Amino acid sequence: MVVGWQVSMLAIIAFCSVMSAAMSVKPGGWHEVDVKDKGLKKALTMAMAEHDKMSNDPYTRGIMSISRARMQIVSGVKYDVDVVTGLTTCLKTKLDTDYCPFQESPELLKRSKCRLSLYYVPWTNTLKILSKLCQ
Repeated sequence: MVVGWQVSMLAIIAFCSVMSAAMSVKPGGWHEVDVKDKGLKKALTMAMAEHDKMSNDPYTRGIMSISRARMQIVSGVKYDVDVVTGLTTCLKTKLDTDYCPFQESPELLKRSKCRLSLYYVPWTNTLKILSKLCQ
């Protein structure tokens, strides 16, 4: 049988462990995010679609790799991401671009290393590209 003081002690221990986990990420601060994070993936997909609208290339651009990703919770989510992008074999006019292999020829691939700063609001499904620096 659990005595009153034992219940109180368990509650205190539980509270301390929750607070410890919460304090490991500073509210409003930047922290690393897993490159497989669904929100990050959605924001990057939207960013590539936005890039494609502005580009003169006939092919869509895709993310080849993500080397670093950080996030900051604000009134939405800010992402700072280092990516390598390349042109795919899908023309921009193609409606279904879920599966688009990358160009095999290095001349057509046009690989770029980019640092993206994105502001994503998941509940309104909106994205703003704050900055994009590519080499």
